[in-house]
Amino acid sequence: ALLPALLRTGRDASTVLQPLLDALQTTSRTSAAAAALVAELAISHPAVVLPDVLRLLSSRLASQRANGLAILHAATERMGLRQLTERSRLAEGLMQAVLPMLGDAELSSRLLAAGIFTHLEPPRAMASLAPLLLSRDARVRSAAEGA
Repeated sequence: ALLPALLRTGRDASTVLQPLLDALQTTSRTSAAAAALVAELAISHPAVVLPDVLRLLSSRLASQRANGLAILHAATERMGLRQLTERSRLAEGLMQAVLPMLGDAELSSRLLAAGIFTHLEPPRAMASLAPLLLSRDARVRSAAEGA
């Protein structure tokens, strides 16, 4: 309730949200509650939150990549297929950012990435996933199949 109240005061969203986004840079995994909170903020303030979340996906640290995926998974789950279909540019951007994560070294990250695809339009998701089913990397093939 505090964050939405602060955001309604007219303060710049990036100033209010930055401490929370900085906390995602931790070397440990974030809680499901924190991921859900950031997911809600990503939905309501995508221009402020999504760049930081997407940056986590390219981190060297598995925990940071997992944090980014957990947030994106929670956001796509909350938005649902209908809202993601209506926001097709957002869905396309998410899909392109998450595709490389299907080959992540961490199984939990591959599972989260595959789970994000279950919330996207099937024709759009299949067009991106189909080539990965023929990948030389068994992890990528398996994750694409799971998606």
